[in-house]
Amino acid sequence: MAYEILQKVKNDYNIDDKKIYVTGISQGSFGTFNLNIKYPNLFAAMVPIAGGGNPKDAQVLVNKPLWNFHAQDDHIIPVTFSRNIIEAIIDTGGKPIYTEYSAKYKYNHASWVPAYKNPRLFDWVMKQELNR
Repeated sequence: MAYEILQKVKNDYNIDDKKIYVTGISQGSFGTFNLNIKYPNLFAAMVPIAGGGNPKDAQVLVNKPLWNFHAQDDHIIPVTFSRNIIEAIIDTGGKPIYTEYSAKYKYNHASWVPAYKNPRLFDWVMKQELNR
């Protein structure tokens, strides 16, 4: 459904399709990974937070600009979900950015709070452009 909505928005408005970005939190992070795996040429960059993706699909994301965030003490979605997909992407030759917040900060499942406050994130995202 998210894909269909995005297609309608692209058709109805003047959208630069080389500058479409996706982010998601928790289950939305899983959706972020899944959309990029299913439609690898749709988004210029992805920012999944506190979720994960299937490591078996890492090769699809090897060239995708990706900045992933997760907290070590996340009690809802274990941090291993992010660690495993990021490790698989790196093993396949990718260079994702991964920020893991120490448990000492007690972010638990709220790692999006410091992630979205990170002033470098917005600048990084805006520099990404889809090359087809």
